[in-house]
Amino acid sequence: MEEFLLTDKNENVLPEGAKFRTIINKKDLIKAVARESRVKIPQVKLVFDAVETIIAREISQRVDANNELDINLFTGLKLICRYKKPKYKKTGISKTGGIYVPERIAIKANVSRRFKEGINDISIVGG
Repeated sequence: MEEFLLTDKNENVLPEGAKFRTIINKKDLIKAVARESRVKIPQVKLVFDAVETIIAREISQRVDANNELDINLFTGLKLICRYKKPKYKKTGISKTGGIYVPERIAIKANVSRRFKEGINDISIVGG
């Protein structure tokens, strides 16, 4: 399997016990999808930008105190979007002090067990 997502060109030796973290950004994904699908990069970028715009719009327009939203991005990968009402949050040991947290939309990702197992199977076979 071809490795095409690595972005870090720095080959410094890490100190013992340190972990190397590769960050795959939008630009890397666009290039990888273009290469894998044999579609030109500008066309893939248009699709990525459209998906990003649609997701942001759907979340902002649909999620409120009475409506929740789940977006199934891929098989086994879901965005869970929930409204969080405003509240005061205690700080430190003071019983009277606190900070105001305004209303907001909380978004978290949910990865299914099947998706994780599939990733682990690929990692074991490929590594």
